[in-house]
Amino acid sequence: MNEMETAVSLFSGKDFEKAHEAMSAACNIYGLDRQAFIELIISQKPKIKKVWMDICRQWVKHLHRAYSNNSYDDRNRQSC
Repeated sequence: MNEMETAVSLFSGKDFEKAHEAMSAACNIYGLDRQAFIELIISQKPKIKKVWMDICRQWVKHLHRAYSNNSYDDRNRQSC
């Protein structure tokens, strides 16, 4: 089981702190190579793809709100 599968499997449990840590670790393994990230997501099982698409969709909404309100910090400046 890879990092993404482990993180997603923990979402159905009751230990949300552990799920959060696992997802954070899974997210932090990716660099700035967008194409490699896209290829990795495409290669995943449908359940993993859906979870990642939901996460990405929420992140884009968050960045849009931050950009619209000019309420982002240096970590998110480029993303916004």
